Amino acid sequence: MPSGGDFSALERAGQHEAAAEVAERAGEHAAAARLWELACRWDRAALAALAGGDPSSAAVHAARTGDPALLDRVTEALGRSPSDAAGVARRLERAGLVGAAARVFDAAGDAEAASRLHEQAGALDRAASAARTSGDLRRAVRLGEAWLEREPDHDDARVAVAEALLALGRPDAAARRLQQRPPEAPPDARFAPLLARALAAAGMGAAEGTTSGTPRPEQETNAPKAATERILFGRYAVIAEVATTPTARVYRARDRLRGDAEVAVKVCSVASLPDGGRDAIARYEREARALGALAHPAIVPLVAWEPGGPAIVTAWMSDGSLAERLAGEPLAPAHAAEITERVLVALREAHRRGILHRDVKPANVLFDGDGAARLADFGVAHVSDAAATVTAGVLGTLAYMAPEQRAGAPATPASDIYGAGAIFWHALVGAPPSDGEGASWPAHLGPAELDAARRLVAPEAERPPDVDAALATLRGVRWPARSPPRASRVAASPPAPASRRPRLVERDDGRAFDTLLERPVALIADTPAVRVTLRAIAALEQPCLPQPLAWRPAEGVFWVTQPTGAPAVELTPAERLAIDRSLAALRAAGGDPSLLALDRAVRTPTGPALPLADRATPQPRAAPRQGGRDPAREGPAR
Repeated sequence: MPSGGDFSALERAGQHEAAAEVAERAGEHAAAARLWELACRWDRAALAALAGGDPSSAAVHAARTGDPALLDRVTEALGRSPSDAAGVARRLERAGLVGAAARVFDAAGDAEAASRLHEQAGALDRAASAARTSGDLRRAVRLGEAWLEREPDHDDARVAVAEALLALGRPDAAARRLQQRPPEAPPDARFAPLLARALAAAGMGAAEGTTSGTPRPEQETNAPKAATERILFGRYAVIAEVATTPTARVYRARDRLRGDAEVAVKVCSVASLPDGGRDAIARYEREARALGALAHPAIVPLVAWEPGGPAIVTAWMSDGSLAERLAGEPLAPAHAAEITERVLVALREAHRRGILHRDVKPANVLFDGDGAARLADFGVAHVSDAAATVTAGVLGTLAYMAPEQRAGAPATPASDIYGAGAIFWHALVGAPPSDGEGASWPAHLGPAELDAARRLVAPEAERPPDVDAALATLRGVRWPARSPPRASRVAASPPAPASRRPRLVERDDGRAFDTLLERPVALIADTPAVRVTLRAIAALEQPCLPQPLAWRPAEGVFWVTQPTGAPAVELTPAERLAIDRSLAALRAAGGDPSLLALDRAVRTPTGPALPLADRATPQPRAAPRQGGRDPAREGPAR
């Protein structure tokens, strides 16, 4: 065996490991590192480079081993020269070794870059810690929540989230996270003092904080009890509560972190349900994700996503909604076209990113302080490959929903275009298109205008296939800048579907049948208790519950789906759990589960479903037989 510095012959002979051993004994650490690298012995190469005073090369070699302990040893030495460490980290990142690059950025003191790369590498614990170090508390909360979702029983994750929330000024959310720790978990000395700090900061005494309930997400924070100003999430000063639904409360507020800019805070009000109100929460998360991906002047901007609520915070639209405007004086056709164009431009941006809105209607078109229209409420948005079908989750939406969606087909970009065309049609004629029974057409608008408006609400095969084609249709006509007199109208209708039969008919078995959606329906007398229950069901989006399709107040009746399928004589545990969750959600939303036939579950292709109880389905008025009176002529579902 050669000795001393005589390793060249071994190297020329291709005996790299033997040559490296000789070089190390001779103190030729740089040469040894090079030879170990040639032998693909990255661990030995890292140690040799480190011994030779070259921590930068040592870090590159250590990164290739995938050994965290070795990398930590090397980066500790590298941290003595932050500029060198940053250069090595960038080199590792370019090589795709993001986990190692993140650790070296830690050593370099660049916590922001370290957090970004730790997240890419899936090290959410390190990513959250680095975000906290960098001062990006919101990112620290988001990463901590993701870590906690992945490891719900990890005490370090729960503590990290709570500490980040406290630092962010949201002690109520911090207390809630700590109180969600399973009672059977082993003792942890960190929790009691941390919970005491959170409760004290939230203005709650220890006795209040240890009750079985959890603080409400909008509970006052960072203010003494004597203060008159109500603060949400430690940040938003409430001006007024502007709306309440079975699943949400909407507040107008001032954002104290953004110079008191006005915002709308939509707080999910079902998070306390036994299953966490997961359907409603999922809708919130979908809306937040969609808005987060869509920064466009024709879309209501997302200000913040508050997972502790959860809540969505958007810019406040001070000039109301299109629904309010349509209820007043007629819009000038040019103005209606301008609004529709803004909606289409917003849809083009969403479609470009693979997002379908699926619920374009006047209530979801809002106006900012400058009067510009913006598209809102992406809560039922789905990526374009989602085969989501209509369940009439919100009463009143059917009037602006494309026929193919109402028939149960997946939404497409053309379906969103129909929604924009339907609100345009409503603005021009005073009512949305309704299955071939159109409202009167303004007499001073000619055949070119009528043809353009009809094309936007035509059957799918005749409708513009994409937003650019729809915009070309809309812009191809010179729309008058003055509003028409209400009396100056002529009969006109949108393109008629192939079938002109009544929408609701009576089948031979005596049951009512909806010919548009091609499914049996029940006619339920409109009583206060039924109305409350069906509104709760519509908002909850629970697939086990029968869905309201239409409300005919003039007839005193609701149309409600009747599930079809084989009787579920014995429910599986999964089916029983799904039904129990749906019933719990309905109770919490104020509905009456006794309206359902709890002993007659049906097994449908999409899961178990409960029909209505017999006592809940009195027939207030017989459904028309084929050729009889068509209830659809009396207007769309409201």
